[in-house]
Amino acid sequence: MSKILQAIVIIALPIIVFLVGGWLMEKVSGRTFPADEKPLGRRFGYTADDAKKQWEKLANSKSLETEKHFLELDLVYPFLYGGALAFSLCMAWAALGGTFNAARVLPPVLIMVLMDVTENIAQLHEMKRFMADHAVTLNANWIRIASFATTFKWLFVWGVSLYLLVLVGLMLYRAIIRS
Repeated sequence: MSKILQAIVIIALPIIVFLVGGWLMEKVSGRTFPADEKPLGRRFGYTADDAKKQWEKLANSKSLETEKHFLELDLVYPFLYGGALAFSLCMAWAALGGTFNAARVLPPVLIMVLMDVTENIAQLHEMKRFMADHAVTLNANWIRIASFATTFKWLFVWGVSLYLLVLVGLMLYRAIIRS
C-alpha cells in the first residue's frame, strides 16, 4: 500500500467511525436539537442551572426521554471511536517503523474514553432524578463532574487527533525523503 493511501486510511478511519457513529446514535435515539442550541455534551463547561434549563426545554417538547436514550447509547460510543483512534495510532506507529508501545499510544485514548463515559454517567444520574421530579434541585457536584469530563473529553479528542496527524505527517515526510 502506498504511503499516501495508508495515510488516508489512518486518518479516515477514526473520522468515519466518529461521524457515522454519532449520526447513527442520533437516528436510533431520535435525538434532535434546535440549530441555535448545543447539547451539554458539545459544550466547554456548563452548570447545574444550564442542565436544568436544557432538560426543562426537552421535557416541555417531550424530548427528554429521547435525550436519556441518547446518553445511554453514548455509554458505548466512546469505546467505538476510541478504538478507531487507538487502531489508527498503532497503524501510524507501525508505518513509522516503530514497535508498538502501549505507553505512548493508549493513555490519552483511555483518558478520552473515560472522560466521555464519566460525562454520560453523571448526566444520566442527574437526569433520572430530574425526570422523577422536575422541581428537584440538581446536584451541582454531579453536574460539575459531567462538565469537567465533557471539557477534558474534547481537549483529549482534539489532542489525540493532533497527535495522529503529527504521526501521519512524519510518516509522509519520511516517505518523501526516502524516495
